[in-house]
Amino acid sequence: MLPCAGQRGVGLIEILVALMVLAIGLLGVAALQTSSLRNNQSAFDRANAVVLVNDIVERMRANASVAKSDGYSLAFSSSSNSCPLPTGSSRADVDLSEWRTTIIATLGDSACGAVSCTDGLCTITIRYDDSRALEGAATQTLVSTVLM
Repeated sequence: MLPCAGQRGVGLIEILVALMVLAIGLLGVAALQTSSLRNNQSAFDRANAVVLVNDIVERMRANASVAKSDGYSLAFSSSSNSCPLPTGSSRADVDLSEWRTTIIATLGDSACGAVSCTDGLCTITIRYDDSRALEGAATQTLVSTVLM
């Protein structure tokens, strides 16, 4: 009988192709993980913004007579990078100052909040930077309207 003339073992080309396919697959998994982390951070920031809106709403409900008489109105600064804290010793000023301090501590230095009340209908707005998730300069705005 003649010895088997078939191939024995694996050729170098097959090994290189298998390694290339594996490398591309691992790069895809790494990209998916990176995207997932970015999106989770964005969701975390949005959840924190919702909690902060609820924080000022509860503070306003605790001081409802002042909130209904437009005592909690606070506008954004004309400078987009500035979020000055209200000064004053009234309960509303203290609440708004603590709220803005918490916003900056939670959502970053460029974050800010505003409250606008008219006839007992209050609109709460929080702006924050979400450029990590959106891969570029992107300001997110969360707006909520509450009847006092």
